Formats: sequence, structure tokens, C-alpha cells
Amino acid sequence: MLVVLIVAAILLSVVSIAVTISTLNTKMIPKLNPITIPDESTGKVSLIINEPPVAPAE
Repeated sequence: MLVVLIVAAILLSVVSIAVTISTLNTKMIPKLNPITIPDESTGKVSLIINEPPVAPAE
């Protein structure tokens, strides 16, 4: 029983160290600004908003 607890404690510590290292690595990676290239053929976005329909007067 004691061996199982020791193995569980070692596994938990290894997992916590791995999570800490991966978190630090993702924070150290510089965030690059997205590359914005003006594209006339695919870059156009249009939004058309129509007026809501008016209920007929009774």
C-alpha cells in the first residue's frame, strides 16, 4: 500500500512539473502579429442589413 502511494506521489509530481514547463514555454513564445496582406479577390466582406418588415395596419 505504501509503495502505491509513493508511486502515485511521484507520478503527480512529474505531471505537475510537466504542466509547469509547458505553461512557461507557451508564455515565452513571442506572439506574432497576424500577417495582413490586402487581397482584392478574397478580402472583401460585405454585410447587408435590411429593414425589418413592417406589420400591415389592421
